[in-house]
Amino acid sequence: MLADAGDEINAARSRVILGVVLHGKGQTEQALTMHREVEPLLRRLSDRPWLARVVNNQGVFLATLGQTAEAAQAYEEAVELHLVNADHSLAASSLLNWAELLLDHGQATEARTRLEQAEELLFALPSPPAWVVQTYEILTRRIAEATQPG
Repeated sequence: MLADAGDEINAARSRVILGVVLHGKGQTEQALTMHREVEPLLRRLSDRPWLARVVNNQGVFLATLGQTAEAAQAYEEAVELHLVNADHSLAASSLLNWAELLLDHGQATEARTRLEQAEELLFALPSPPAWVVQTYEILTRRIAEATQPG
């Protein structure tokens, strides 16, 4: 029975990775479908770290497809899941994804709020991941530019 669950988890994780590859090749709708198919299995098997990644990825895919409200909801859920998992760097990353979505849709004030939440999580870490810090720095500049008067 335990081996079956392990096989299911490995198959689900492989599908997640395949979905990311499909998105990278411009097949975002297929990637989203694949992630939505895997999500209930990850919930059932209580694979919370991968579930959080799947939900965040759905946000990315939904944003790409122009489904802004749904993408924001996915990012919000991903942040909550990452925090439950005590993975503050990935929670910060999901917040940054959310901030970028908001900024891309002219909501600079709301984007700044998400950026500040990410900053709080990120810089409380003893060694924040460079890729998240880099994303934070890029968004900090973009938000500053978007909120400059004139």
